[in-house]
Amino acid sequence: MKKLLAFMSILVFGIGCGKIRPEGMHSLEARLGALSVDNADVRQVATEQGEFTLSFLEKITQGNVVFSPYSLSMALGMTYLGARAETAEEMRHAMHDTLSQERFHAALNSLDQHVRAPPANESNYLLKIANAIWLQKGEVFETSYLDGLAKYYGVGIFNPNFVLESEKSRGLINAWTSQETNGKINNLVPQGAINNLTKLVLTNAVYLNAKWRYQFDKKDTRPGTFYGVQSTRDVDMMTKTQSVRYAKTLGWTAVQMPYMEQAELLILMPDDARWLNPGASLTSTLLTGVEQAMSEQQVTITMPKFKLESAVAAQEILTSLGMRRAFASGQADFSGIADKQKLYISNVLHRGFIEVDEQGTQAAVATAVVVGTKSAVFPSEGLKVDINHPFLFVIKHHSGAILFLGRITQL
Repeated sequence: MKKLLAFMSILVFGIGCGKIRPEGMHSLEARLGALSVDNADVRQVATEQGEFTLSFLEKITQGNVVFSPYSLSMALGMTYLGARAETAEEMRHAMHDTLSQERFHAALNSLDQHVRAPPANESNYLLKIANAIWLQKGEVFETSYLDGLAKYYGVGIFNPNFVLESEKSRGLINAWTSQETNGKINNLVPQGAINNLTKLVLTNAVYLNAKWRYQFDKKDTRPGTFYGVQSTRDVDMMTKTQSVRYAKTLGWTAVQMPYMEQAELLILMPDDARWLNPGASLTSTLLTGVEQAMSEQQVTITMPKFKLESAVAAQEILTSLGMRRAFASGQADFSGIADKQKLYISNVLHRGFIEVDEQGTQAAVATAVVVGTKSAVFPSEGLKVDINHPFLFVIKHHSGAILFLGRITQL
């Protein structure tokens, strides 16, 4: 089995104004034409995405969770493109953005092109990213917004009839989600989330299928104990010895295991009682310090095989991060999407899946936003890391983008 990750983001809007120009919506030429971006801006967007990721993680109350900061960032970015005034300012603050809107979208587009760069061998590493916009049939929207989506996000366009066929439209979006995540996320948008007031849905999907560079040998997998928050449990523990980046510093043990190409998996395990809620104790400064302390070491790694599905209440978390007006009917300002109509986000949905075994990781994550009207130095031998209590895991692209993040507190 390969490492497989998939993420999905959806934004649903209600009522719009302007003119639709579908022929320009999936233009690679338009996206590549927007790539004259200062590299410092690209690095800044990647750094700020990391800060947003940790702020978001800290607000997640459930123990076991898997989500895609990258998918959330793309979906929110497409929404932010049409936000104005205080609504835009609150979104900017929640996303930790310090650039102007134009520089932000240009830099995110450039980062996305780095992430999408084709691998040397797709049988070892395959990453797919898809953006789409679902527009109420017969409605019109601002051409500048649609042109911006084409320029910075390369969206595909669909024209369902939310007014007369809400359930059919929901089924179409869920089918798209399932297809783009290779069948791992099948019912992201629940019944009732889309209705006759829905006018616009924005979606993002990320799918990653990648092999470990150094696989675990199945014959070395044996039962072992995982000390969870609520109870201990015997699980299948995989073991291998390899050269990896490693650190034990600042109260954390960290190992970084590479994929065959372009990305790696970082495991972060707190050494003390913080393991009760490791996400709440990890700051961007601390994470940077741990990563800077890491060095190449020969390490025997023992870690559990696991499978996890989770849903995240993204709307509540984003609201707690200060993004309030976007969800308030009569207060939200998305006039960049529809100048004469009152749009607001009515929901944000995010669902994920991950499975880790000897050959790799299989994972999928989906997000929906619904909008309606109204270092330390150690010897090179003998190091052991037993991942036998709650930990965080991060899948990071070589560009610096965090594709995937999760937390295991109980198996």
